[in-house]
Amino acid sequence: MTPAEQPEAETASDETAALLQVFVTEQLALEASGTPTSVAAPGFRVPTVSLLDVDGRQVTSDALLAGTPAVIVFYRGAWCPYCNMALRTYEKDLVPALRARGVRLIAVSPQTPDGSMSSRDINELSFTVVSDPGNQLAAAFGILTQPSAEAHAAQLSLGLDLRETNADGGLGLPMPTVALVDEDRLLRWIDVHPNYAKRTDPREVLDALDRTLATTPPANATPALSSVTSRMADLAETLGVKSCLVMRSDPGSMVVAATAGQGAAHYPVGAAGQKAALTPEAVPLYCEHVVDSGEAVFISDSRDDQVFAGNEDEVEFGLTNYLGLPVRNAAGEVVGTVCVLDDSARDYDDQARRALDALRSDVEAIMAQDPSALST
Repeated sequence: MTPAEQPEAETASDETAALLQVFVTEQLALEASGTPTSVAAPGFRVPTVSLLDVDGRQVTSDALLAGTPAVIVFYRGAWCPYCNMALRTYEKDLVPALRARGVRLIAVSPQTPDGSMSSRDINELSFTVVSDPGNQLAAAFGILTQPSAEAHAAQLSLGLDLRETNADGGLGLPMPTVALVDEDRLLRWIDVHPNYAKRTDPREVLDALDRTLATTPPANATPALSSVTSRMADLAETLGVKSCLVMRSDPGSMVVAATAGQGAAHYPVGAAGQKAALTPEAVPLYCEHVVDSGEAVFISDSRDDQVFAGNEDEVEFGLTNYLGLPVRNAAGEVVGTVCVLDDSARDYDDQARRALDALRSDVEAIMAQDPSALST
């Protein structure tokens, strides 16, 4: 940099710092203002409004929300870096677990359909992204706001004009919000962040979903294992996992012998998963690896694991976390597993591992009396 260029660079740096300070000041003011009293309360029914998909076609809120629970994410636009980070996080850490529960995710912003398409493509989103011209839904949910005069001027200085990015040519923006609605379009839970630099954690969404909408199917087992089902249900609840299973190893598949927890809907007794050994390109099942190795297997997050990324439990049911132990018959042969599965990365302490090992011991004791205990 020449001496003549240095003052110009310093001036540009000072201007950028001043603009950033405007946004920091705005965020602090929004934080201090708190959640507005206008926010919709649980029991509010989502109104019928006309939205636009990424191709500019009209779609009603009724059609998007028909017949199934949904998580609605309100975001500001593709121009917002905080929004993009949040949407990518939801794609990675929320979508698989929602899919496993039969819940859809819908992202809503006031931007044009082209902006919605950019949000979808830039962030590689698999869920529905729609435009809400005029912020009809945001207004109905009571989360509508707009930048301060100073923040709007700073946006313009940086080349962002909301009147061009918003579909209605206005300045309105939704406060970043996640809302959970049931199959009747009734609001069951909502989390609003007036400070747009903060967002709802995926774990909060799943916890709210499990509290408000999820039902736990009854535990079930083969007749010989019926005595351990209550223990399995207690273990699933105590550990806070989605599923506790006893599996039987057949030559070509792993078969459910006992099931408890919310995941019992995915794993009824007798359900079978094909072993990858029959298809060289396939990803091995968690329990298949336990049987093959004869050792305990722990996977914190299968999506980050070179062996198990893309396995059936992850893709079909969103269950990315696993701890399993081998079950042996009286001859010492591995004939199955006991395991727990969850939909988020986590570890298991010594007490949890001892509890699973105790279940394994009970199953093996039953098998010592009845070698066919794992069979239906």
